[in-house]
Amino acid sequence: MNETVGRTGQTSSRSPIRTSTGPVESSYLSRMTEPLSFPVPLDRPLVFFDLETTGLRVGTDRIIELALIRIAPNGDVTERVRRFNPGIPIPPEASAIHGITDEDVAEHPPFSARARSLARLLEPCDLGGFNLRRFDLPMLTAEFQRAGIPFDPRSRRIIDAQMIFHREEPRNLSAAVRFYLGRELEDAHSALADIRATAAVLGPSYSAIPTFPAIWTA
Repeated sequence: MNETVGRTGQTSSRSPIRTSTGPVESSYLSRMTEPLSFPVPLDRPLVFFDLETTGLRVGTDRIIELALIRIAPNGDVTERVRRFNPGIPIPPEASAIHGITDEDVAEHPPFSARARSLARLLEPCDLGGFNLRRFDLPMLTAEFQRAGIPFDPRSRRIIDAQMIFHREEPRNLSAAVRFYLGRELEDAHSALADIRATAAVLGPSYSAIPTFPAIWTA
Protein backbone atom coordinates (compact mmCIF):
# COMPACT_ATOMS: atom_id res chain seq x y z
CA MET A 1 0.00 0.00 0.00
CA ASN A 2 1.14 3.52 -0.76
CA GLU A 3 1.16 6.07 2.00
CA THR A 4 1.93 9.59 3.08
CA VAL A 5 2.41 10.73 6.65
CA GLY A 6 2.22 14.14 8.30
CA ARG A 7 2.11 15.64 11.82
CA THR A 8 0.53 18.78 13.18
CA GLY A 9 2.94 19.33 16.04
CA GLN A 10 -0.03 20.51 18.13
CA THR A 11 -1.55 18.89 21.18
CA SER A 12 -4.95 20.58 21.33
CA SER A 13 -7.90 18.21 21.48
CA ARG A 14 -9.25 19.88 18.34
CA SER A 15 -5.95 20.50 16.59
CA PRO A 16 -5.97 20.32 12.79
CA ILE A 17 -4.36 17.24 11.31
CA ARG A 18 -2.46 17.53 8.03
CA THR A 19 -0.90 15.06 5.69
CA SER A 20 2.42 15.80 4.06
CA THR A 21 2.52 17.78 0.83
CA GLY A 22 5.51 15.97 -0.63
CA PRO A 23 5.63 14.42 -4.11
CA VAL A 24 3.13 11.73 -4.98
CA GLU A 25 4.67 8.67 -6.58
CA SER A 26 1.52 6.70 -7.34
CA SER A 27 -1.85 7.47 -8.88
CA TYR A 28 -3.39 5.30 -6.16
CA LEU A 29 -2.46 7.84 -3.50
CA SER A 30 -5.02 10.51 -2.66
CA ARG A 31 -3.81 13.26 -0.33
CA MET A 32 -5.95 15.47 1.83
CA THR A 33 -5.30 19.09 0.91
CA GLU A 34 -7.35 20.60 3.74
CA PRO A 35 -6.73 20.22 7.49
CA LEU A 36 -8.72 17.49 9.20
CA SER A 37 -10.00 18.36 12.67
CA PHE A 38 -11.15 15.66 15.04
CA PRO A 39 -13.35 16.83 17.92
CA VAL A 40 -12.04 14.57 20.71
CA PRO A 41 -8.60 13.36 21.83
CA LEU A 42 -7.72 9.87 20.63
CA ASP A 43 -6.41 7.21 22.99
CA ARG A 44 -5.57 4.88 20.11
CA PRO A 45 -5.47 5.19 16.31
CA LEU A 46 -8.67 5.75 14.38
CA VAL A 47 -9.07 4.44 10.82
CA PHE A 48 -11.72 5.77 8.47
CA PHE A 49 -12.17 3.49 5.47
CA ASP A 50 -14.35 3.03 2.43
CA LEU A 51 -14.76 0.17 -0.04
CA GLU A 52 -15.64 -0.24 -3.69
CA THR A 53 -16.94 -3.71 -4.47
CA THR A 54 -18.33 -5.96 -7.18
CA GLY A 55 -21.79 -5.62 -5.60
CA LEU A 56 -23.75 -5.38 -2.38
CA ARG A 57 -23.94 -9.03 -1.31
CA VAL A 58 -21.57 -9.59 1.58
CA GLY A 59 -21.47 -13.35 1.13
CA THR A 60 -20.61 -13.45 -2.57
CA ASP A 61 -19.31 -10.07 -3.71
CA ARG A 62 -15.69 -8.94 -3.35
CA ILE A 63 -13.70 -5.84 -2.50
CA ILE A 64 -11.95 -4.24 -5.48
CA GLU A 65 -10.74 -1.02 -3.85
CA LEU A 66 -10.05 0.01 -0.27
CA ALA A 67 -9.14 3.53 0.83
CA LEU A 68 -8.28 4.46 4.40
CA ILE A 69 -7.14 7.35 6.54
CA ARG A 70 -5.39 6.36 9.77
CA ILE A 71 -5.19 9.09 12.42
CA ALA A 72 -2.78 8.44 15.28
CA PRO A 73 -3.22 9.99 18.74
CA ASN A 74 -0.12 12.14 18.17
CA GLY A 75 -1.55 13.65 14.98
CA ASP A 76 0.19 11.51 12.38
CA VAL A 77 -2.01 10.75 9.38
CA THR A 78 -1.53 7.84 6.99
CA GLU A 79 -3.56 7.57 3.80
CA ARG A 80 -3.64 4.46 1.65
CA VAL A 81 -5.53 3.26 -1.39
CA ARG A 82 -5.25 -0.26 -2.75
CA ARG A 83 -7.03 -2.13 -5.52
CA PHE A 84 -7.59 -5.86 -5.61
CA ASN A 85 -8.36 -8.42 -8.27
CA PRO A 86 -11.66 -9.90 -7.03
CA GLY A 87 -11.30 -13.13 -8.96
CA ILE A 88 -14.82 -12.70 -10.34
CA PRO A 89 -16.17 -10.43 -13.07
CA ILE A 90 -17.14 -6.90 -12.08
CA PRO A 91 -20.74 -6.40 -13.24
CA PRO A 92 -21.27 -3.48 -15.65
CA GLU A 93 -23.78 -1.92 -13.27
CA ALA A 94 -21.13 -1.83 -10.54
CA SER A 95 -18.53 -0.35 -12.91
CA ALA A 96 -21.07 2.31 -13.86
CA ILE A 97 -21.08 3.46 -10.23
CA HIS A 98 -17.40 3.38 -9.27
CA GLY A 99 -15.75 3.38 -12.69
CA ILE A 100 -13.55 0.33 -12.03
CA THR A 101 -13.51 -2.40 -14.66
CA ASP A 102 -12.05 -5.89 -14.93
CA GLU A 103 -9.15 -4.48 -16.93
CA ASP A 104 -8.37 -1.94 -14.20
CA VAL A 105 -7.75 -4.67 -11.61
CA ALA A 106 -6.45 -7.47 -13.81
CA GLU A 107 -2.82 -7.00 -12.69
CA HIS A 108 -3.55 -6.34 -9.04
CA PRO A 109 -3.19 -8.98 -6.30
CA PRO A 110 -6.20 -10.58 -4.63
CA PHE A 111 -7.33 -9.34 -1.22
CA SER A 112 -5.89 -12.45 0.41
CA ALA A 113 -2.37 -11.42 -0.63
CA ARG A 114 -2.64 -8.19 1.39
CA ALA A 115 -4.95 -9.37 4.16
CA ARG A 116 -2.30 -10.07 6.78
CA SER A 117 -0.53 -6.71 6.44
CA LEU A 118 -3.89 -4.89 6.42
CA ALA A 119 -4.98 -6.71 9.57
CA ARG A 120 -1.74 -5.64 11.29
CA LEU A 121 -2.39 -2.04 10.30
CA LEU A 122 -5.94 -2.16 11.66
CA GLU A 123 -5.19 -4.22 14.77
CA PRO A 124 -4.85 -1.41 17.33
CA CYS A 125 -7.42 0.87 15.72
CA ASP A 126 -10.96 2.06 16.20
CA LEU A 127 -12.93 2.22 12.95
CA GLY A 128 -14.98 4.88 11.19
CA GLY A 129 -16.81 5.38 7.92
CA PHE A 130 -20.16 6.10 6.28
CA ASN A 131 -22.68 3.22 6.33
CA LEU A 132 -19.90 1.28 8.03
CA ARG A 133 -22.02 -1.00 10.19
CA ARG A 134 -24.40 -2.10 7.45
CA PHE A 135 -21.98 -2.55 4.56
CA ASP A 136 -18.27 -1.76 4.68
CA LEU A 137 -17.47 -3.50 7.95
CA PRO A 138 -19.41 -6.72 7.19
CA MET A 139 -17.83 -6.81 3.71
CA LEU A 140 -14.32 -6.33 5.10
CA THR A 141 -14.89 -8.94 7.80
CA ALA A 142 -16.08 -11.44 5.20
CA GLU A 143 -12.96 -10.88 3.09
CA PHE A 144 -10.73 -11.48 6.10
CA GLN A 145 -12.64 -14.68 6.88
CA ARG A 146 -12.18 -15.93 3.31
CA ALA A 147 -8.47 -15.16 3.58
CA GLY A 148 -8.21 -17.04 6.90
CA ILE A 149 -6.97 -13.95 8.75
CA PRO A 150 -8.42 -13.21 12.23
CA PHE A 151 -10.23 -9.88 12.38
CA ASP A 152 -12.62 -9.08 15.21
CA PRO A 153 -14.23 -5.61 15.18
CA ARG A 154 -16.23 -6.21 18.37
CA SER A 155 -13.52 -4.85 20.66
CA ARG A 156 -13.29 -1.56 18.77
CA ARG A 157 -15.19 1.68 18.86
CA ILE A 158 -17.21 2.07 15.67
CA ILE A 159 -18.02 5.54 14.33
CA ASP A 160 -20.64 5.41 11.58
CA ALA A 161 -21.17 8.90 10.18
CA GLN A 162 -24.35 7.79 8.42
CA MET A 163 -25.96 6.76 11.70
CA ILE A 164 -24.97 10.07 13.27
CA PHE A 165 -26.33 12.00 10.29
CA HIS A 166 -29.61 10.09 10.24
CA ARG A 167 -30.03 10.58 13.97
CA GLU A 168 -29.48 14.32 13.67
CA GLU A 169 -31.34 14.60 10.33
CA PRO A 170 -34.03 11.90 10.58
CA ARG A 171 -35.42 10.33 7.42
CA ASN A 172 -38.83 9.29 8.69
CA LEU A 173 -42.44 10.35 8.35
CA SER A 174 -42.23 12.93 11.11
CA ALA A 175 -39.26 14.54 9.36
CA ALA A 176 -41.11 14.50 6.02
CA VAL A 177 -44.13 16.24 7.56
CA ARG A 178 -41.87 18.83 9.17
CA PHE A 179 -39.95 19.41 5.92
CA TYR A 180 -42.80 19.44 3.39
CA LEU A 181 -45.75 20.66 5.48
CA GLY A 182 -44.01 22.87 8.02
CA ARG A 183 -45.69 21.31 11.04
CA GLU A 184 -45.28 18.49 13.51
CA LEU A 185 -46.85 15.08 12.97
CA GLU A 186 -49.58 14.58 15.56
CA ASP A 187 -50.46 11.11 16.82
CA ALA A 188 -47.37 9.58 15.20
CA HIS A 189 -47.61 5.79 14.83
CA SER A 190 -51.38 5.95 14.83
CA ALA A 191 -52.24 4.17 11.59
CA LEU A 192 -54.80 6.75 10.43
CA ALA A 193 -52.59 9.72 11.35
CA ASP A 194 -49.60 8.16 9.62
CA ILE A 195 -51.41 7.42 6.37
CA ARG A 196 -53.04 10.87 6.33
CA ALA A 197 -49.60 12.42 6.71
CA THR A 198 -48.16 10.16 4.01
CA ALA A 199 -50.85 11.26 1.56
CA ALA A 200 -50.38 14.90 2.54
CA VAL A 201 -46.64 14.99 1.86
CA LEU A 202 -46.95 13.41 -1.60
CA GLY A 203 -48.21 16.62 -3.22
CA PRO A 204 -45.35 18.87 -2.05
CA SER A 205 -42.77 16.14 -2.64
CA TYR A 206 -44.05 15.64 -6.21
CA SER A 207 -43.35 19.31 -6.91
CA ALA A 208 -39.99 19.32 -5.14
CA ILE A 209 -38.45 16.14 -6.56
CA PRO A 210 -37.67 16.29 -10.32
CA THR A 211 -37.45 12.51 -10.59
CA PHE A 212 -40.83 11.89 -8.98
CA PRO A 213 -42.67 11.21 -12.30
CA ALA A 214 -40.11 8.53 -13.15
CA ILE A 215 -40.52 6.99 -9.71
CA TRP A 216 -44.31 7.04 -10.15
CA THR A 217 -44.21 5.20 -13.49
CA ALA A 218 -41.42 2.74 -12.58
